[in-house]
Amino acid sequence: MGRIPYGFSSEDGRLVENRQEMKNIISMKRAHRRGQSLRTLERKHHLALSTIHKLVSTDLRTLKRSAKRN
Repeated sequence: MGRIPYGFSSEDGRLVENRQEMKNIISMKRAHRRGQSLRTLERKHHLALSTIHKLVSTDLRTLKRSAKRN
């Protein structure tokens, strides 16, 4: 199956949205739009800077569509 993306979990071999992580993504997007730096978000959520950048810059609908393909 490969690496499970942040915001999803694996159940019976299928990707399913992880509600808490989705809330975190929405919170990160909102904080970044309000001017919070990616480094601050990295420290707060304990994720890699590249992961934070990807999550903040990618549309949630795109993330959900890519999960449905897997």
